[in-house]
Amino acid sequence: MTFNCFQERYMNRWQESNLCEEIALRIIRLNFGLEPEDVLPTGKGALSGELLDDPLESPPDFYVPKLNMWFEVTSSNLTSEESRGRCARHGLPAPHIFVREGKVELLKANRALSRAYFISVNWADGTVLFLPAREAARYDMVDWYEQGGRERYYAVPWREWLKPGRVRVR
Repeated sequence: MTFNCFQERYMNRWQESNLCEEIALRIIRLNFGLEPEDVLPTGKGALSGELLDDPLESPPDFYVPKLNMWFEVTSSNLTSEESRGRCARHGLPAPHIFVREGKVELLKANRALSRAYFISVNWADGTVLFLPAREAARYDMVDWYEQGGRERYYAVPWREWLKPGRVRVR
């Protein structure tokens, strides 16, 4: 099996990624009052430690038929202040959370953009935040986020991400 560059770079964090998905799954269930069987893992490798050769073409991590909603999990190990410092070095005055362009494009291609949320699980400060996927595309893209990467990322200001309770109200 050959791995793509993205997965090779994050191979040592794959188990951490699975834990982020478990946390996101629990938050989805708690936030929307869902039973375990109401949330379907749909992403290639979601909740699995298996390394795949093509995770970039994967559907979102979870689908909730009752809500007709998709959820894609991302993670960060920077606090808001650490993000502010990193962003400032690249001309962004506020802290940002980044969303890979390919994930947004895949949602567009599958006509699921308006029915999807990104979930950011942050190791550094213990937060879980949501962003309607269609809003990610409103922001500028950067090519410096993933060092040595080939992907571009939407730079979404931290303040635009929603706490779980605000998502439930929407």
